[in-house]
Amino acid sequence: MKYFTITLITMLLVAGFTQGQSHAAPAVKTVTIAELLKAPKTYDGQEVVVRGVFTSFCPDGDFVLKDGFDSLEFYITEQVPMPPKSKLGSKIRIRGMVKVRRNEVSITAKEVTFE
Repeated sequence: MKYFTITLITMLLVAGFTQGQSHAAPAVKTVTIAELLKAPKTYDGQEVVVRGVFTSFCPDGDFVLKDGFDSLEFYITEQVPMPPKSKLGSKIRIRGMVKVRRNEVSITAKEVTFE
């Protein structure tokens, strides 16, 4: 009985400490291509969401998103394949990881959604 009581008290304490704590993933910041190009090192290694228009394919296995006058290349992965040609000109939302090399910005897509 003594061990049962100690176990019960321990479980209630743990439940009390974890109550109200959120286990949801932190929100991913939505940025414009202009913001990324203006301060690329600020976003290096971060996951972001970018919106724009799917404008073209590149021969290296990536595609281009345009937001106003600015455009940026997005790389695909096995988990996120190349969008279909039928979606060219469509509005698109991309969640991905920013990489900066020699002041060149690219994003590896983690999720692509057409709006």
